[in-house]
Amino acid sequence: MLGRLPLLDRYAQLAILKTVSDRLLQAVSVRRLVLLASSLLVPLLALLGFFAVGRALGLRYDLLTYLAIVPPALVLTVIPVSIAGWGVREGVLVGLFSLIGADKTVVLMMSVVYGMMLIVVSLPGLVVLLKGRRQLLPGTARR
Repeated sequence: MLGRLPLLDRYAQLAILKTVSDRLLQAVSVRRLVLLASSLLVPLLALLGFFAVGRALGLRYDLLTYLAIVPPALVLTVIPVSIAGWGVREGVLVGLFSLIGADKTVVLMMSVVYGMMLIVVSLPGLVVLLKGRRQLLPGTARR
């Protein structure tokens, strides 16, 4: 809604805020169902990732247990006290799973393996980002 403020039209330095606001409004209004589905799909896939890693490491809890424990841990990882939630996620998962009698070492390993898995699946995005950045920055394009 920032794009509707008359203040943004008066100052050229604030033009980027107007552009970003207009484009976000356009994206949300056109693709509302897609945004809703993706906002539900990403945490669900994270939950399934924890479930699969936990099962592989021998944690024999049902999916409902993971549904109760993993989302609070993921929410707490956005608190800006660590880098990418490392440490916070492990501490919360170990604490919550220990309440139901899980082995703390296995839970810690599950969280670390999940974090490493996130790094690995993010690497293709890093390659695309760096390749695209070279094309966008002046003087760095390949000839």
